[in-house]
Amino acid sequence: NTIPVTATEYTAQSIFGDKQHDFGNRLDTMAALRQNDVTVVPYSKSKSGLPGRVVSRRFLGTADLLVIRVEGLNLPVRAKVGAGTIDPNNELVLIQVDANDLMLFAKSNN
Repeated sequence: NTIPVTATEYTAQSIFGDKQHDFGNRLDTMAALRQNDVTVVPYSKSKSGLPGRVVSRRFLGTADLLVIRVEGLNLPVRAKVGAGTIDPNNELVLIQVDANDLMLFAKSNN
C-alpha cells in the first residue's frame, strides 16, 4: 500500500495520523503500509477507524486478502486478515492503522 503524506520539517501527515521523521526539510516523502498492519473490523458507529467498502476479497487459505476503497485515498487499501474475520456479505468496514506502522521514504529526484 502506498499512502499519500504531506511532509513538514520533521512530521509526515497522513489520513491515519502523524509520524515523526528525520529527513529534515526534505518535503518529497512517501509512505508505505504493510497489508498485515491494517486492522479491519465490521462497520459500527460506536467503533473508531476510517470507513471503507470491501470491493474485492481473495481467500488465501488461512487468510483473506481484502481490497478496500477508503474515502480520501486515490488507491484502495489492501489488508490481509484471518480467513472469515469479515463476513463475506458485509461490504462496509472500518480500517484502523497505527501511524507508527507507516514506513516513510524520501522520494528520489531521479
